Amino acid sequence: MGISSVKFRGRHNSWRAILFLITGSLSIVLFIVLAILAAIRGESAFSFGVMGVVAALVSLVGVIVSAIAANERDIYVSVPIAGMIVNGISLILYVVIYILGIS
Repeated sequence: MGISSVKFRGRHNSWRAILFLITGSLSIVLFIVLAILAAIRGESAFSFGVMGVVAALVSLVGVIVSAIAANERDIYVSVPIAGMIVNGISLILYVVIYILGIS
């Protein structure tokens, strides 16, 4: 039994982590677009609020799924950690805006 008979498994990136890293990035872009549109109009429409709530929920799911993806075996953990950070920042932004909007 030589070293040639030992088979090592290679690491890979988790598709869930990549997906929610992308959705977290899109959520931050949507936040910026909604903030610019609200500043230009001087008021915000009902649809802006709905899009914000949906983006906040997607960010919350992104944090949870990225944390689950970080526990997978034989993956690079940098992508799930980046997904947790981006989605967490996005979620915090939306929560702060809604708290400021309520008061």
